[in-house]
Amino acid sequence: MYPIPQTTDYRLIGKLLLIKMPEVAEDLLTKHNNETREMEVVKPLETDHAKIFLYFIQFCRLKQKEPTQFFGYLREKILIDARMEFVAALLHIYSPIVFVATKEFMFLYRSSMAEMGLIKSISNVLNVRQGSVSKMVRKIIVREKAYEDFRENVNDLFKQLSK
Repeated sequence: MYPIPQTTDYRLIGKLLLIKMPEVAEDLLTKHNNETREMEVVKPLETDHAKIFLYFIQFCRLKQKEPTQFFGYLREKILIDARMEFVAALLHIYSPIVFVATKEFMFLYRSSMAEMGLIKSISNVLNVRQGSVSKMVRKIIVREKAYEDFRENVNDLFKQLSK
């Protein structure tokens, strides 16, 4: 009888795949394009985390808010939603695979995002704990799938930031 794998086992497998066999990991990190029936790899538009602060400044200008208004713990729903849209747009720029990944392969992405330092970079810019950013990412993935207006707002912001 085989032991039942735990979540940590999947994370270890994902890390090993990303490090030792990147071509296999890349095959797993693909999405199906229904229109052309071709497989395409979902690659990030940007990999330099130093640019996150520049995106943040650009976001603040677009929202006509001071950067400090988005720091730390927020109470106003408008600011919370705007910050979530910003983080979602960053995910589209730096790690778009999180939005097309199936549950079976999420262990690859979560561990790779943390390993690549994306969560840490976002938490540093927004002056929040890394755990808060991780929770925000999970909420964003649900909102992207469930709420069309959130998805439209994020897509608009993504287009403006990636100009």
